[in-house]
Amino acid sequence: MMPASKNSLFHYLVLLLLLLSMGACYTSDDARVLQVLNERGFGRKVTGNANEVFYYGVGDTIKFTDKSNPELSGTAQIRMDGTVDFPQLGETYVAGLTSKELAFMLNTRLSHYYKYVNISVAPAQVVSKRIFIQLDTDRHMIQKFQGDMTIFDVVQSLVYDTILVDLNNVKVIRSDPVHPLVIYCDVGAMISNGNSRDNILVKEDDIIYLTPTYMGYLVRAIKWLTAPLYPIAELFNTARQSYYLGSSFGDPFYNTGYGSRGRSSGRWNSY
Repeated sequence: MMPASKNSLFHYLVLLLLLLSMGACYTSDDARVLQVLNERGFGRKVTGNANEVFYYGVGDTIKFTDKSNPELSGTAQIRMDGTVDFPQLGETYVAGLTSKELAFMLNTRLSHYYKYVNISVAPAQVVSKRIFIQLDTDRHMIQKFQGDMTIFDVVQSLVYDTILVDLNNVKVIRSDPVHPLVIYCDVGAMISNGNSRDNILVKEDDIIYLTPTYMGYLVRAIKWLTAPLYPIAELFNTARQSYYLGSSFGDPFYNTGYGSRGRSSGRWNSY
């Protein structure tokens, strides 16, 4: 039989090994999580400030023009990996570049294949720039970012219930893994007395949150409490519609063959 002191030492070693193994698993999982966590800005492949300098993003369509070399003219959409297929050059990474930077790169690289090349670049369609809006209670939407948009422009473009939204406390949220920025804007003051101090320029990927009023919070709470009743109400409504639909063709049980009511023998109807 193992002595008590040795038995305690054995249990201690077993417990220590278990703790070490758990720590190793946690460290491994934690390292894998750190590899995928966002390290800058909103988390997109490319970031910037389109109000200052326009840059291309995934999904945008670019128009290329070269009058001296028509085969180099055309359009291309940026794929999810940030590249486009370009004549002579093949896959070319363009995401994050401005029109000037992209034109310079293409002209430099194509000068090895053409004696004279002068490509101009312009956006044909922009879909990568957008803002996110959370409305009064549980509605949300994504709006295309047009550039030179103020918070007043955004709020005035929305359809909302003034009873449910506190216009004196509109939040503009700029996400960042280290230093997220939350700006409170008094849009109500702009409407009532023209005070435009808080009428800030909105950036791409901004989150606009229209803070609910007390009534808005009450409506949200009622919706949350009554949510379990929605499926039951939907089922009841469907059954009621089916009953009235059958009634419009006579006996609602007649065409199904489930009850005779003095008319049907229960056999299938033939057509």
